[in-house]
Amino acid sequence: MPQRHLPSRVVAGCLSPLVSTHLLLAALIVAPTVALRAPSPALKSRFSRGGAVSSVVGHFTNLVPARFRQAPRGVLCARAMSSTATSSEVDICQFETEMVRSRTELATRVLAVANDVRRNGGAPAAPGPERLVVLAHGLSGTQDDLAYLSRAVLQRDRSSRILPLLARSNVDKTKDGVSSGGWRLANEILSLVEANPSIRSISLVGNSLGGLYVRYAVALLSLPGAPWKMCGLDAADLITTACPHLGVKDFTFVPIPSMLYAAAPLIFGRTGDDLLLKPPAGGAGPQRGGRTPLLEAMAISPLFLQGVRTFKRRRAYANLEGDFLVPFGTAAFHVVPNRPGWGLLEGSLSNAFVQNASPLNRAGSSPIECEMVLPPRDFPAPPVIDSAAARMAASLDACGWSKIGVRFRGPFPLSHNKMVALEGGGLFRDPVRWIWVEGRGVMDSLAEYIVSDYV
Repeated sequence: MPQRHLPSRVVAGCLSPLVSTHLLLAALIVAPTVALRAPSPALKSRFSRGGAVSSVVGHFTNLVPARFRQAPRGVLCARAMSSTATSSEVDICQFETEMVRSRTELATRVLAVANDVRRNGGAPAAPGPERLVVLAHGLSGTQDDLAYLSRAVLQRDRSSRILPLLARSNVDKTKDGVSSGGWRLANEILSLVEANPSIRSISLVGNSLGGLYVRYAVALLSLPGAPWKMCGLDAADLITTACPHLGVKDFTFVPIPSMLYAAAPLIFGRTGDDLLLKPPAGGAGPQRGGRTPLLEAMAISPLFLQGVRTFKRRRAYANLEGDFLVPFGTAAFHVVPNRPGWGLLEGSLSNAFVQNASPLNRAGSSPIECEMVLPPRDFPAPPVIDSAAARMAASLDACGWSKIGVRFRGPFPLSHNKMVALEGGGLFRDPVRWIWVEGRGVMDSLAEYIVSDYV
C-alpha cells in the first residue's frame, strides 16, 4: 500500500517549511522503530567476484580518476567485490552502481553540451548569458525562497551576463528522497543549459535540503576525468547554506527519542528517512540499498566526492547558534569527539570552531563572524572511526572548503530562515517575513562572492 504523507505546510507555513520536523515528531506516539533488514545473501552474491554486475562495476572503476582511487577503504566497488567485503562496502558499491546507471541516462545530453563547448573553444556559441547561478530551495520550499539572493546577484552583475535560476523542479516534491530530488534538479539544470548555448560556467547554491539536492545533481552531471567541468561548463562555485550534510539524526535542536524516528516518513516521506540516516528498505532504482544510509554513501563514495571536487570553490555557510532545524555541526560538517551536536547545547562545538577560524567581523556589524579554510588533500588511509558523522565529516573536509560561521543573536532559534532572507510562501509567510530580513547582509556578501569570480 502506498505510504500516506501528512500535510506539513499548514503546520509549518508561518515559521518555516521545516519547523514541523521537531514539533510533530515530539508530539506523535509511535510504535518502536521497525527492524531494519540486513542485506540478503543474494544481494551480496551480486557483488561477489565475477557477479552479474561486474561489467558495470568495472565501468565505474574506469570512470574514477586515479587521484580519487586513494579514497577511504570501502568506497570502491573493487573492494566490495572481494571475498572479505563488509555489508557496508557492498551497500556503498550498490549506490555507486545505481549512480552510474542514472548518469548513463543523462550521458548523451551531457556529452552533447560538452562537445558544443569544446567546438567553440570555450567561447559563447551565441549572444546571451554566460554564467548560470542555480538557486535550490529546501524541504517544502518554494521557487522564490532565494529570490533576494537572485536579485542581489543581478544588482552586482555589471556585465549583464549572469543568469540566476530559481529552481522549481522540486516544488511540492520534496518528500520522495534526496536522490529523486537530485535527479529532478539535474534534469532542470541540463534543460536550461541546452536552451541557452551561450552559458559557459555554472555556480550552484543549495539552501538546507537543497544543498543535498545540489550535491546529488553534481554527481550526475560531472564529467569523469575532466577537472573543473560540469556538463562541459566551467564549474565555478558549489555553495550550501544551512545544509544538513551529516543528516539530523545526531543534530536535532533537542534530543529526540529514537522510537519517534518512525514518524519521519509519515510526515516527510523517504526524505525524512534520508535525513535521519535510515537505510533504504529495498526496491528498484536509486533508492535501493542495504544498511548504509544514502547520505553516508554521498559523503564517503568517490563517485559523489569527485563531483564535489569538480568545483573551483566550495563554501558552506552554517549558523553558529539558534538554528532550530539544521544545527551548526551538520551544516558545517564539524564534529568534535564528546561534544554534542544538538542545537540547544552546541555552544561548545561552535565556540571551538570560532577559536580555530579567522575572524571576519571584529566590529560586530555583520552576522558573518568567521571563516575556516580547509585546503583539498588526498584521501589518507582512514583511521578506525566509530562515529558515522565523524567519518562523513572527515571525508567531506578532504575535498577542501571555505566554512563560514554566521551568528544571529536573539532569544528565539530562528536563524535558519534568517540566513537566506527567506522569501516566497505567499500568505503563510507574509506575517513573519520581517523576521527574515536580518539575513540580507549575509546574502549580499554571498552575491558579491559569486560575482567576484566572474567580473
